[in-house]
Amino acid sequence: MRLGWAARLDQTRTPIPLSVAPTSTTRARLSNSMVTLVSTNPTTKPPPGRKIDFNSNVVRSYRAQLNNLRNDFKRWLRANAPNAKVTSEYDISLNAVAVQLNGTPLATIKAAPMVQSAEYNALYYPNLSQSYQIINASGAWTEAGGRATAGAGIKIGDIDTGIDNTHPFFDPTGFSYPAGFPKCDTADSNSHHQDQDCKYVSPKVIVAKVFYNKNNQTNFDAQAIQDHGTHTAGIAAGIFNPALHAVVQGVSIGDMSGMAPGAFLGNYNVFPGNVTNARSEDILNAVDAAIADGMDVLNLSLGGSYHGNNDLLAIGLDNAVDAGLVVAVAAGNSGPGPNTVESPGRARKVITVAASTNQHFVGEPFTYPAGGGTTIGAAVGDFAPLPAGSFNLFDTHANGCTSVDPGASGKVAIINRGVCTFSTKVRNAIAAGAIGVVVINNVAGDPIAMAKDGGGGDNLPAVMIGKNEGAALRAANPPDASTTAIFQEFVTLNKDILAGFSSQGPTNVDLAIKPDVTSVGVNVLSSITCVGKGGRAARVTAVDGPSSKEPPCQRRTLQDRQPCSRIFIQPGRRHRLNRCWSIAPAL
Repeated sequence: MRLGWAARLDQTRTPIPLSVAPTSTTRARLSNSMVTLVSTNPTTKPPPGRKIDFNSNVVRSYRAQLNNLRNDFKRWLRANAPNAKVTSEYDISLNAVAVQLNGTPLATIKAAPMVQSAEYNALYYPNLSQSYQIINASGAWTEAGGRATAGAGIKIGDIDTGIDNTHPFFDPTGFSYPAGFPKCDTADSNSHHQDQDCKYVSPKVIVAKVFYNKNNQTNFDAQAIQDHGTHTAGIAAGIFNPALHAVVQGVSIGDMSGMAPGAFLGNYNVFPGNVTNARSEDILNAVDAAIADGMDVLNLSLGGSYHGNNDLLAIGLDNAVDAGLVVAVAAGNSGPGPNTVESPGRARKVITVAASTNQHFVGEPFTYPAGGGTTIGAAVGDFAPLPAGSFNLFDTHANGCTSVDPGASGKVAIINRGVCTFSTKVRNAIAAGAIGVVVINNVAGDPIAMAKDGGGGDNLPAVMIGKNEGAALRAANPPDASTTAIFQEFVTLNKDILAGFSSQGPTNVDLAIKPDVTSVGVNVLSSITCVGKGGRAARVTAVDGPSSKEPPCQRRTLQDRQPCSRIFIQPGRRHRLNRCWSIAPAL
């Protein structure tokens, strides 16, 4: 699953692919106004199962030729568009440059004799216990020699919001740096020297690099301030330790690991600090760096809407596959409906992954009528849970997007999911005087943890119940209901159902079959960054706060970082809410 919003374009910058000058008969035939680069040129492209040898004389020589071509373009730019400035250069995933236009018309850049095409920077957004059983991971682990070491030696580059290397889900015990690692850029070096004195790395998380071309204005580094990258990295390669448990809403959950617990991780942060959108320019820089660093796998749980049949990020990722990497990309959150696969998930050679339902969620027991009868699970996310005790119900039979019937005053309003954000529904319920909200899911499967939209004014208890459970509640039409303060993990049979938000194929224009596979993307339990969250273990069972994600922590300073060891599970103890784990809420 990815957490995201609609995509936009940054019209101040543009990535520009260049045509290779036909300096020989062979290259002239191969280029023919097409992009020819290190990952695709026959002299430098690695054979199947191998990766580019960046130290070979052939690769060095060809990269020098491509650099000369870019220098030709820069000379043209100085003569014909002096206000425009080159901000990035590429020769691995693309043969291209990125240009800060500074008022120069895009048409001027397109007119350059060596430019194949030019387009504005596209903006992309972050996209996401029981799930490993659904995808039959146990059989793969057995074939790989055991769960704890599955994926040993594989390097997974996570292009996301960063990885909290101190999180116990990435405990480096038993790992050693492979040759040539750790790697970091100058922003992530204590001495400001590339690949020396690296910060935010460990023998498990072996790379820390940041990609944001306005960095001279912000001084960002690769530290994981936002949650999403630590969450996706945990899904990919969180360690397996039978003693390790997560506490979510006061519920202790064990039997956890990523899919490849023995793999190394690379942190390629394209959403540093509080940046919530990444430009294709920066993502392509991260892709090039990951290839050059020797990553075996790239994960991009991000996306934006359709950017044309051949948008540059999709092309760059296809070329990364040609360079010998396996690339996995989220299909997107634009479903349901056909032709909703997003960029870069539409890339032809990548593995595009749709989201399917899990078979568990964490929530509070919801009993109707209040005196006893039917008890179901109500999922809790960013909103406070319903208070313990009994309360009257009011069924709006509506989605609550415009208003909520005043009859809900003093009662818990039952509202349909869909059309608008959960926060919008809750704000309207507050305006109607409701004391809480129960949202009924509109798609098959379990209820989900609801996220707030960040607009404020939505501080009211709100939970979600499943579609079938909602139909049964309405059929019973009870006057009241009750909840308890004790949360629990609800294990259900609602697995392997395509998530309602998941983007679907085929792709626009060329009608290619996408997505390629589905995997669990709903109610996925994984790590989130511990940066700024603080806290400590306590011998209590009460829920400490309503949220399994903490957006305010993203705005705290780097000095607020607290070691995760203070707040992680210790065997034999009961704890309050662990702020470093989350079942990801959805908007």
